[in-house]
Amino acid sequence: MGCRCLCQPRKRAGCVALHYSAQPHAGRIIAEVAEEVAIKYDHVSIWVVHRVGSLRIGDSALMAAVASAQWAG
Repeated sequence: MGCRCLCQPRKRAGCVALHYSAQPHAGRIIAEVAEEVAIKYDHVSIWVVHRVGSLRIGDSALMAAVASAQWAG
């Protein structure tokens, strides 16, 4: 579990990539949080991605987007 840094010590930027592994309950917990939001706020669309494996520096490991219809006022 966790993150491991892949390094190239002779290059200027030492860490060039990360290798992530997920906490065993991460998927379930992310799904529970998304469900709580969907229940609390009607008519929302929720998208969540939790990436694992090799990621370059600057890549996102967790991404979420929430959308709803525009409120008429």
